[in-house]
Amino acid sequence: MVDQRDIVYKQCPRANYLVADGKPSMHVSARESVDHASHPAGAVAGFTRAIYGISGGLVEKTATGARVTSINHTDLAGNIPNLVLNQAATGAPGQMFEQIKAYLKVG
Repeated sequence: MVDQRDIVYKQCPRANYLVADGKPSMHVSARESVDHASHPAGAVAGFTRAIYGISGGLVEKTATGARVTSINHTDLAGNIPNLVLNQAATGAPGQMFEQIKAYLKVG
């Protein structure tokens, strides 16, 4: 059985990063794992601490909606079968974008 994962990270969002024609056109967010005294690795039984390398995202307004770019350098740690890793790597981004669309109630 594969343990569940937790990640403790800091995120630095920057809204309205670029302005075109007086309107915000881009949102940028960067994140990376951190150690935090109130959430030490291994504190919760059955969870393995995963690690974000430098990761982030970019949302740009376009003429027809938005373009989302996500870059994630993640070490899931522990012993995970390749089949599980490959399924997560190919499925997670699509699931994330579907959740964003649902949250924004976009087409």
